[in-house]
Amino acid sequence: PDITFNYTDSLSPNARCTLYVNGTSKGSNSAVVVNTNTAITSTTLGDGAYTWYVNCTDLASNTANSSSRSLNVDTTAPTVAINSINSKATGEKTNNATLQINITATDANINYYNVSVYNSTNAMINSSQTSGSSISGGVVSLSVSVEDTYTINLTAVDNASNSARATFSIIYDATLPTISAISTSGTSATGSSGTATVSVTSSETATCWYSTTNFTAVNTTGATQMSGSGTTSSSFGVTYTSSTTLGPYYVSCQDMAGNNMTTSNSTGSISTTLTAEESS
Repeated sequence: PDITFNYTDSLSPNARCTLYVNGTSKGSNSAVVVNTNTAITSTTLGDGAYTWYVNCTDLASNTANSSSRSLNVDTTAPTVAINSINSKATGEKTNNATLQINITATDANINYYNVSVYNSTNAMINSSQTSGSSISGGVVSLSVSVEDTYTINLTAVDNASNSARATFSIIYDATLPTISAISTSGTSATGSSGTATVSVTSSETATCWYSTTNFTAVNTTGATQMSGSGTTSSSFGVTYTSSTTLGPYYVSCQDMAGNNMTTSNSTGSISTTLTAEESS
């Protein structure tokens, strides 16, 4: 750091001045001009608290020390992280318009931390700033109102103007999923058994369940999760051992934001045909 001081003397126009930090010489200037603000740059100091003073010797070899002063060196930026939003990881979806933003912003000399929410056009729509204290795993609540992809920035600044930023992305999705198509295959087989496959296409990435009784994804008790979770294509298979009618089966889905269908779709009755193998 630069230490600035002013040397005064009624008779000597110049002096040699030395900077002492914690009692050790850290730099000097042999041609300091009287009544002029002068800076001496200290050799490198690590982070920490120090005491410094300047000693000056004039042209007549008179010497004097300045008063001692304190110096705090801080070159370390705060530690920041956005840990989750509504218990979701970055890039995931939420159906809750109130963003519970779990953050960490710590520093021994914290000045403030700020949390800001930006929409997909980079317009800031909400923010919160807290001064004078750190936070570790605490929650800041900010709301959004329109379905969109949002960027959340956390910025922390300490008293030495060191700063750090963390960024997080969350998608607000309040739209319920729908089922756009149901199809069946494998309804005819030869031998002792066959497997009918029911395939479901959802309007968005979802987890789907099926049951022989009507239900909705709001309550999946007694229902069975279909394969293909986390995609738009789900399916399940039913084994049959004779020509028969299966179902109907009811299907309902939940999207990745947690929105549940409040109805179910029916496969209708599924007719199967099983033909015995011919003896050779």
